[in-house]
Amino acid sequence: GDAFAQFECVTYPNDGAPHGYESVLDIPHTYTPEELRGRGVAARLCDTLFEQARIEGYRVRPTCTYVSKTFLPQRPELRELVK
Repeated sequence: GDAFAQFECVTYPNDGAPHGYESVLDIPHTYTPEELRGRGVAARLCDTLFEQARIEGYRVRPTCTYVSKTFLPQRPELRELVK
């Protein structure tokens, strides 16, 4: 099986934002097949999503418990992107 991350890009009105809106990358779910677990696959998926969010100017909403409880505590430098 394949590892994957579900995500959705959403734009919200925000009067305090430079253009009057804020773009958010919501990550509700990541999945790594059992045979690939423990090899950093999910972390690489998340690194890619956070890098893309940074490039596009998105904030990240880490609703996936892997992202919020495991990945982000190991990557404090990414906290600036978290909504």
